[in-house]
Amino acid sequence: MKPINFKWRCAAIMWISLMLVTGIADLSAQCQIDTAPPDAEVSAVGQACTATYTVIAATSSDPTDGSVMCNTYVTAVNGVALASPVPNGADLTLDVGMNILDYSVGPNSTTLEDSGIFTVMALPADNGIACNDGIQVSMGEGCQAIVTPDMVLEGSYCFTAYTVAVEDEDGVVIM
Repeated sequence: MKPINFKWRCAAIMWISLMLVTGIADLSAQCQIDTAPPDAEVSAVGQACTATYTVIAATSSDPTDGSVMCNTYVTAVNGVALASPVPNGADLTLDVGMNILDYSVGPNSTTLEDSGIFTVMALPADNGIACNDGIQVSMGEGCQAIVTPDMVLEGSYCFTAYTVAVEDEDGVVIM
């Protein structure tokens, strides 16, 4: 029984040490996140395949003495680092679809002290859609064909925002 208690005590001491070494208990940081920016939806305009999102600030605070103004900066979109962080209040162009934004808070863009993620869904413009009449698709080798949104939709659209599902006469999706 004593070896088990000894291992538990060692594990607890190592856990406390790990917290101090990794900075979890770092009291020198000037900005920490209190509330993340809200997940959001934005819409593209016209036939654009991008939408504009205005960066919303995280609720952040200075845990030391409250004297530091903490700002929010988006640092990456879908895992790709931005050339320079985009501050709250600035516009960010996003591709249509789900976008995962990494953000950080700090007193300035070079001193970022706490970070997190949130999502922004960029929707295609809701201009209504029109479909082509009487589509004929030629089958290729193996009696197969690829049907794309630009073959089915009539007009100009952000075709990357759409997928095509082909159903048989019973409504079963075959493609």
